[in-house]
Amino acid sequence: MRYQEFDPARRSFRVGWLPEGLSHRTWSGGRDAHCLVALAPLRRSTGPVPRLTADEPVAGSRVVTVQLGPTAEEASIRWRGGRTARVHGLPAVLRSSVDGRHTALRWEPVAGVGATVMATGLSAADAALLRVAEGLVWTDEPLRVPVRPVPPPLDAPLHRTLVERRDGRWHRVLFGHRVPGSALPYEDLTVGVVRDDDPQGPGTTTVAGRAARAATGLGAFRVAGAGLGVAAEVVAVTFRGLAALGGPDGALALAAAVRLVDGHEDESGWSPVRSVQPFPPRRYP
Repeated sequence: MRYQEFDPARRSFRVGWLPEGLSHRTWSGGRDAHCLVALAPLRRSTGPVPRLTADEPVAGSRVVTVQLGPTAEEASIRWRGGRTARVHGLPAVLRSSVDGRHTALRWEPVAGVGATVMATGLSAADAALLRVAEGLVWTDEPLRVPVRPVPPPLDAPLHRTLVERRDGRWHRVLFGHRVPGSALPYEDLTVGVVRDDDPQGPGTTTVAGRAARAATGLGAFRVAGAGLGVAAEVVAVTFRGLAALGGPDGALALAAAVRLVDGHEDESGWSPVRSVQPFPPRRYP
């Protein structure tokens, strides 16, 4: 499969089964791969559970990752030799790390297209990964999000779409765009929304009468009012992206234009993501 053949505006698979307790799930649909990360958040054994801020990453006590597309070996993981397995009758390879914390299952659902299911901190990992793999549902459907379409600056092509859920509730949605002519393998800027009850902080200003925050230099530009308890967020990942946005003022103005769909907690009313360029359809088993 060539690099350009994954459509970040569409979903290529769904999971039919995952181990219990993996309440935090993030879908990342890029031009190079489609990936789902599901984890059980690491919580304190005693005392109250701390309230996570909008930007605080979640550590996982147990993690399952499903990826369609090229998979780079984790440099920090030392793997043992592989064991043969089968997924829907297709040859597959199971591998475990030397310390026993990680297990990976790899196979090709169609010729030239790799699929990987990886687990960290999971008991009976071999059986669990085989069950996850056997339960995958291959699909080709529009990815839907709780955000109204926002034209990107310079018609920058969509490079990646991310939808993060925490405890079954959407938490962050972003669209990564590459500026035309960029040779980078990642996006130059992102546009999206994040649950944030208080976008105040250093660098606070106002845009269209709403609280806003801009980081100095490259960074995040956040504007309140995309929805109740939700802020719009624009991030300049590269200097090329910042220039395309029109600098901090242009980034804040774009963030002020981002809005949620009506009834954004109900997924049946979410909007389909639109690609700037066409991608050829792909068929999986």
